[in-house]
Amino acid sequence: MGVGFCPGRQSDRTGYVATGRCSDWSTALRRAFDRGEEIRLTALVAYEWLRGPRTMAEQEAADALFPPASTLVFGPEEAALSAKFYRSVSRPRGREIDLAIAASAILRSLTQNSSC
Repeated sequence: MGVGFCPGRQSDRTGYVATGRCSDWSTALRRAFDRGEEIRLTALVAYEWLRGPRTMAEQEAADALFPPASTLVFGPEEAALSAKFYRSVSRPRGREIDLAIAASAILRSLTQNSSC
């Protein structure tokens, strides 16, 4: 499963790895890990995390949970859907990354569901 979109502010999306504090999405993420599901990040989510600042311990924890080599690419299909979202929402400025992350997650979900 590719996880690319987590609701809430950017600090909420990355806060669990940094602090260990639980929220609704981090509880669901922990359950997915417990079930043995493969969890991967999109390149855009990795970017949000990497822009930091992060301590070495936080980065090591993130790398253990989400190995950099398993990062999902943001390619032309994701870019096209992101642009469509951008044009379809009111006041999209400042929401570009969130729209792109949503597009990545939606396309990944559609791809996985079509192969079932």
